[in-house]
Amino acid sequence: MDTLENATVASPKTYLVTVIAMALGVLNHLIFITIFYKYDITPLYYYNYLSLLVFSILFVTVIKKKTITFVMILASLEILTHQFFAVKLLGWEYGFQYYIIAIPGLILLGDFKHISIPIIISLLSTLLAILLYYHTLTHPPTFQLEEIKSGLYLFNLISVAALLAVFSGLFAYMSRQHEAVLLNAHEQLYVTATTDSMTKLANRLKTFDLIEDQIVRTKRTGKPFTLAIGDIDDFKMVNDNHGHDVGDAVIIRIAQIMKDSLREQDIIGRWGGEEFMIVLPDTNINDGKEALNKLRKNVSRNPIITNNASINITLTLGVSASNYAETIDEIIKLADNALYEGKRGTKNCIVLSHEQPE
Repeated sequence: MDTLENATVASPKTYLVTVIAMALGVLNHLIFITIFYKYDITPLYYYNYLSLLVFSILFVTVIKKKTITFVMILASLEILTHQFFAVKLLGWEYGFQYYIIAIPGLILLGDFKHISIPIIISLLSTLLAILLYYHTLTHPPTFQLEEIKSGLYLFNLISVAALLAVFSGLFAYMSRQHEAVLLNAHEQLYVTATTDSMTKLANRLKTFDLIEDQIVRTKRTGKPFTLAIGDIDDFKMVNDNHGHDVGDAVIIRIAQIMKDSLREQDIIGRWGGEEFMIVLPDTNINDGKEALNKLRKNVSRNPIITNNASINITLTLGVSASNYAETIDEIIKLADNALYEGKRGTKNCIVLSHEQPE
């Protein structure tokens, strides 16, 4: 059938509820067989043997194959048929009609490609309940069980209430699980959207947002921050002489040296290509220069070993500070201009936005 899937049950709790529902069906029909035999209600006595057989087969099917969609359809149809005969022969006062209420919850345990089947079965169950109600208003019951009417009514009511409670608990659990999955997916998408896939640093978009946060913080606290743009010197030669795989390895290694050389609270982002953006919170430009110079020396002292080759790497940094600019664009522009001065000069140096290369 192209409208349903007999797939393996994805959720262990859904599978467990299905097993419980089929087991309750077997148990209830054993009880009904005993009652109808004792009170000599032959039609329902024999029909409940058939119902017992159906639920026994469905129970075994779920246990062995762990498929529930087709099982739920057959179980729902059996319940509809059973309640039709029970209410028609005994009347409305024994509570058999309540089992029809459980059908929408039961059918939702299935895994359907299209929603048409659950809707049709749910509508049929509602329509049947209405028809049976009006039938009992105009047709007296064929059999009377006054002696056990209250007890049977209470038994049926409790059985359906227990089943609905199990369904409610399952659906509440599944709702929380789906919410957790969505939140986790959202977090993963956010990380993917804001993280450079190669270096695992913040990407350009995320770094820009972090700089804006620092500007807001500086305006609130009055504490300056230092911003630097670092560029790997002669990186094109690395790619040309050793290949892009080695070039990628160099970028990854430089990113790791930056993490090891700077403070935990410092911000490091990949600005693009071989450029990195560094933000040092609560740091004036002179202290920032000292920290960045330590980073520059660590880079130059740690050659990249790859493919049996030792590649000496140097870094040029252009530096500015929050008290030299009013906006994010201005502070980035100052650092970028300083970087340009360093790249045009000696390279492997630090240039402050108000100084010459050194």
